[in-house]
Amino acid sequence: MKKTLFVMILAAGMMTFGSCNNASENRGEEATEEVEDAGEEAGDEIEEGAEEVEEEVEETGNRSNN
Repeated sequence: MKKTLFVMILAAGMMTFGSCNNASENRGEEATEEVEDAGEEAGDEIEEGAEEVEEEVEETGNRSNN
C-alpha cells in the first residue's frame, strides 16, 4: 500500500513539473531563440565577408600571374 501511494504521488509530482509552462519560461525561451538567430546571422555575414575576401585574393593572384 505504501509503495503504491508513493508511486502515485511521485507520478503526480512529475506531471505537475512536466506541464509547467509559464510566461517567464516562455520569455526565456524566446530570448534564447533571438540570441541564437542573431548569432546565426552574424556567422552568415562573417562567412559572406570571408568569401568576398577570398575572391578578391584569387583575382589579385590571377592578375599577378598573367
